[in-house]
Amino acid sequence: MHCVLCKSLVFDCVAAQPCEHKYCRECISRFQDCPLCGRDIDNVETDAACQGTVNDFINRHAHQEVPNGHSNGPVSEVQTPAAFFLDLGLTSLAGRNYSAALARLDRCRQLLLEQGDADRPSVKLGAVCGSQGDCSMQLGQMQDAAAHYRESIDHLSQAPEPNTEAQQALTVSLNKLGDLAYWQGDVQAARDTYHKALMVRQKLLEASQADDSSTEHAGLAVDVAVSLGKLMDADKVLEAVGC
Repeated sequence: MHCVLCKSLVFDCVAAQPCEHKYCRECISRFQDCPLCGRDIDNVETDAACQGTVNDFINRHAHQEVPNGHSNGPVSEVQTPAAFFLDLGLTSLAGRNYSAALARLDRCRQLLLEQGDADRPSVKLGAVCGSQGDCSMQLGQMQDAAAHYRESIDHLSQAPEPNTEAQQALTVSLNKLGDLAYWQGDVQAARDTYHKALMVRQKLLEASQADDSSTEHAGLAVDVAVSLGKLMDADKVLEAVGC
């Protein structure tokens, strides 16, 4: 039931013809020869039976906690449904099946949102939405990507302080949203977003000076330099057009 190309459970399963080896549609679309047997691929045909089996397997896990097969801990350790879909989505993302990753990360997001305001994990939700933005970017869906990054920013901004992980993730989503605005020609919006990211990074850098971790401080200094570079690029463009 796993695609040998993206290493995740098959998504939109097809059988290559004439060899009938099974892959995700998006994964095999990059090949003219079958990766498993080397035969020419004449066409692909939807394999509804295989996909149905996979969907049944996934849906069973959507409603129950399951043993965590990746854990080195005790047998009793379980993986929540949200974590199950997160694992599937990140595996698909790493395997460059962005449609599968987007769909499975959305299932994870929905499950996390259902936990309610009190138990809702803001940092994890922010990370999931940010990954969805990355998928939409790769698929050329720029408006969807911007919406995902904005939602990521909203969730990460709600994380209780101090939370270095949330703040660092926040700056990443801010910069990606700024990049989208920059590429689409809205340089002023990009500059404003880059400036927000810079403010957060400078605050993190100042806080790190009180810690003993020189490695963390150096990494944050690099992050600040990157944000300054983005801000300067936007300022140059705005100056050139007289803004």
